[in-house]
Amino acid sequence: MPQSTTKTEIPIETAPARRKDRVAYVSYRALFTPAPEPGFVLGSFPDLPEALVKAAGEAEAREQANLTLAETLRARLSSRQPLFPGLPIEDGELIPVDPVIIAKLALIAAFEQSSITPSELARRMGASERDARSALDPLEPTPLTVMGVAIAAIGEALDH
Repeated sequence: MPQSTTKTEIPIETAPARRKDRVAYVSYRALFTPAPEPGFVLGSFPDLPEALVKAAGEAEAREQANLTLAETLRARLSSRQPLFPGLPIEDGELIPVDPVIIAKLALIAAFEQSSITPSELARRMGASERDARSALDPLEPTPLTVMGVAIAAIGEALDH
Protein backbone atom coordinates (compact mmCIF):
# COMPACT_ATOMS: atom_id res chain seq x y z
CA MET A 1 0.00 0.00 0.00
CA PRO A 2 1.46 3.37 -0.90
CA GLN A 3 2.37 5.53 2.09
CA SER A 4 0.48 8.68 1.21
CA THR A 5 -2.56 10.50 2.50
CA THR A 6 -4.71 9.61 -0.50
CA LYS A 7 -7.53 7.15 0.00
CA THR A 8 -6.86 3.62 -1.21
CA GLU A 9 -10.07 1.82 -2.09
CA ILE A 10 -10.24 -1.88 -2.85
CA PRO A 11 -13.44 -2.74 -4.76
CA ILE A 12 -14.67 -6.32 -4.56
CA GLU A 13 -17.46 -7.65 -6.78
CA THR A 14 -20.04 -8.84 -4.27
CA ALA A 15 -23.33 -7.34 -3.13
CA PRO A 16 -25.89 -8.19 -0.48
CA ALA A 17 -28.55 -10.69 -1.48
CA ARG A 18 -32.02 -9.14 -1.91
CA ARG A 19 -35.31 -11.02 -1.53
CA LYS A 20 -38.69 -9.29 -1.68
CA ASP A 21 -38.72 -6.67 1.06
CA ARG A 22 -35.86 -8.23 3.04
CA VAL A 23 -32.16 -7.71 2.51
CA ALA A 24 -29.78 -10.40 3.72
CA TYR A 25 -26.51 -8.68 4.59
CA VAL A 26 -23.56 -10.81 5.42
CA SER A 27 -20.86 -8.23 4.73
CA TYR A 28 -20.23 -4.53 5.24
CA ARG A 29 -17.99 -2.34 3.11
CA ALA A 30 -14.78 -1.13 4.71
CA LEU A 31 -12.36 1.50 3.45
CA PHE A 32 -8.68 1.23 4.37
CA THR A 33 -6.34 4.21 4.07
CA PRO A 34 -2.78 4.94 5.17
CA ALA A 35 -2.61 6.68 8.55
CA PRO A 36 -0.47 9.80 9.01
CA GLU A 37 1.98 7.65 11.00
CA PRO A 38 4.17 5.52 8.70
CA GLY A 39 3.22 1.85 8.71
CA PHE A 40 -0.24 2.35 10.20
CA VAL A 41 -3.57 1.84 8.43
CA LEU A 42 -6.96 3.40 9.21
CA GLY A 43 -10.16 1.49 8.54
CA SER A 44 -13.74 2.71 8.48
CA PHE A 45 -17.18 1.40 7.56
CA PRO A 46 -19.28 3.92 5.57
CA ASP A 47 -22.51 2.38 6.89
CA LEU A 48 -21.30 2.23 10.50
CA PRO A 49 -19.56 5.55 11.18
CA GLU A 50 -18.72 4.62 14.77
CA ALA A 51 -16.74 1.55 13.62
CA LEU A 52 -13.17 2.79 13.23
CA VAL A 53 -9.88 0.92 13.16
CA LYS A 54 -6.24 1.96 13.45
CA ALA A 55 -3.65 -0.77 13.21
CA ALA A 56 -0.03 -1.47 12.35
CA GLY A 57 -0.25 -2.74 8.78
CA GLU A 58 -2.92 -3.99 6.41
CA ALA A 59 -3.26 -7.52 7.81
CA GLU A 60 -3.79 -6.28 11.36
CA ALA A 61 -6.24 -3.62 10.13
CA ARG A 62 -8.38 -6.27 8.42
CA GLU A 63 -8.28 -8.50 11.50
CA GLN A 64 -9.28 -5.56 13.71
CA ALA A 65 -12.02 -4.65 11.22
CA ASN A 66 -13.64 -8.06 11.79
CA LEU A 67 -13.60 -7.60 15.56
CA THR A 68 -14.79 -4.00 15.36
CA LEU A 69 -17.63 -4.98 13.02
CA ALA A 70 -18.87 -7.65 15.43
CA GLU A 71 -18.72 -5.32 18.44
CA THR A 72 -20.43 -2.49 16.55
CA LEU A 73 -23.30 -4.73 15.44
CA ARG A 74 -23.75 -6.04 18.99
CA ALA A 75 -23.81 -2.49 20.36
CA ARG A 76 -26.28 -1.32 17.69
CA LEU A 77 -28.55 -4.28 18.35
CA SER A 78 -28.41 -3.66 22.08
CA SER A 79 -29.34 0.01 21.64
CA ARG A 80 -31.92 -0.80 18.93
CA GLN A 81 -30.11 1.23 16.27
CA PRO A 82 -30.48 0.22 12.61
CA LEU A 83 -28.13 -2.54 11.54
CA PHE A 84 -28.36 -2.32 7.80
CA PRO A 85 -27.82 0.54 5.37
CA GLY A 86 -30.55 1.73 3.04
CA LEU A 87 -28.48 1.47 -0.12
CA PRO A 88 -25.47 -0.69 -0.98
CA ILE A 89 -22.11 1.10 -0.87
CA GLU A 90 -20.02 0.48 -3.97
CA ASP A 91 -16.58 1.53 -2.68
CA GLY A 92 -14.39 -0.42 -0.31
CA GLU A 93 -13.64 -3.96 0.69
CA LEU A 94 -16.29 -6.35 1.98
CA ILE A 95 -15.77 -7.49 5.57
CA PRO A 96 -17.95 -10.52 6.39
CA VAL A 97 -20.07 -10.64 9.51
CA ASP A 98 -19.16 -13.52 11.80
CA PRO A 99 -21.70 -16.38 11.47
CA VAL A 100 -22.27 -16.34 15.24
CA ILE A 101 -23.33 -12.68 15.02
CA ILE A 102 -25.64 -13.47 12.08
CA ALA A 103 -27.26 -16.26 14.10
CA LYS A 104 -27.68 -13.95 17.11
CA LEU A 105 -29.32 -11.28 14.91
CA ALA A 106 -31.65 -13.90 13.40
CA LEU A 107 -32.56 -15.23 16.85
CA ILE A 108 -33.41 -11.80 18.24
CA ALA A 109 -35.36 -10.79 15.12
CA ALA A 110 -37.38 -14.04 15.21
CA PHE A 111 -38.09 -13.61 18.93
CA GLU A 112 -39.30 -10.05 18.39
CA GLN A 113 -41.69 -11.29 15.67
CA SER A 114 -43.05 -14.04 17.88
CA SER A 115 -45.61 -13.67 20.61
CA ILE A 116 -43.78 -15.81 23.17
CA THR A 117 -42.12 -14.67 26.39
CA PRO A 118 -38.59 -15.51 27.51
CA SER A 119 -40.14 -17.96 29.99
CA GLU A 120 -42.01 -19.74 27.19
CA LEU A 121 -38.87 -19.77 25.05
CA ALA A 122 -36.94 -21.37 27.93
CA ARG A 123 -39.64 -24.03 28.35
CA ARG A 124 -39.58 -24.87 24.63
CA MET A 125 -35.78 -24.97 24.65
CA GLY A 126 -35.69 -27.20 27.72
CA ALA A 127 -33.47 -24.61 29.40
CA SER A 128 -33.61 -22.15 32.28
CA GLU A 129 -35.13 -18.71 31.80
CA ARG A 130 -31.68 -17.28 32.54
CA ASP A 131 -30.26 -19.26 29.58
CA ALA A 132 -33.06 -18.06 27.30
CA ARG A 133 -32.54 -14.43 28.34
CA SER A 134 -28.80 -14.82 27.83
CA ALA A 135 -29.41 -16.16 24.31
CA LEU A 136 -31.55 -13.09 23.58
CA ASP A 137 -28.96 -10.63 24.92
CA PRO A 138 -27.02 -9.16 21.98
CA LEU A 139 -23.95 -8.54 24.15
CA GLU A 140 -23.86 -12.02 25.67
CA PRO A 141 -21.84 -14.67 23.78
CA THR A 142 -24.02 -17.68 22.98
CA PRO A 143 -22.92 -20.99 21.41
CA LEU A 144 -24.32 -21.65 17.92
CA THR A 145 -25.94 -24.86 19.14
CA VAL A 146 -27.94 -22.97 21.78
CA MET A 147 -29.01 -20.36 19.24
CA GLY A 148 -30.10 -23.13 16.88
CA VAL A 149 -32.28 -24.68 19.57
CA ALA A 150 -33.76 -21.27 20.42
CA ILE A 151 -34.46 -20.41 16.76
CA ALA A 152 -36.15 -23.80 16.29
CA ALA A 153 -38.27 -23.18 19.41
CA ILE A 154 -39.24 -19.74 18.15
CA GLY A 155 -39.97 -21.20 14.72
CA GLU A 156 -42.60 -23.42 16.33
CA ALA A 157 -44.24 -20.28 17.76
CA LEU A 158 -44.15 -18.50 14.39
CA ASP A 159 -45.79 -21.50 12.66
CA HIS A 160 -48.81 -21.40 14.98
